[in-house]
Amino acid sequence: MVDAESIAAVVTGLLLAVLGGIGTLVVLVGSIAGVLEWTALAWLLPLGFVAGAGILTWGAVELLSSVTDLGAEGLSGLTRRLDTSDLRKLLD
Repeated sequence: MVDAESIAAVVTGLLLAVLGGIGTLVVLVGSIAGVLEWTALAWLLPLGFVAGAGILTWGAVELLSSVTDLGAEGLSGLTRRLDTSDLRKLLD
């Protein structure tokens, strides 16, 4: 079964990465234009981007792992149900 924690990690990481990335670009362009400056709060935006990318990666790996485990169990269950050993006997 797919783990809800990994789905939550993907969603949370994606939100953090997107908001941190867009916010960093806004502050960067604003500071180049002379409208904004890098404050202590503005330094949290790149940190949010990096943390969000890490959480997103971890959640995606966990989600992929659970999906592949689910697929492997489904395939073995299918071969057990069809009893492929009888097919092997027929082919020999």
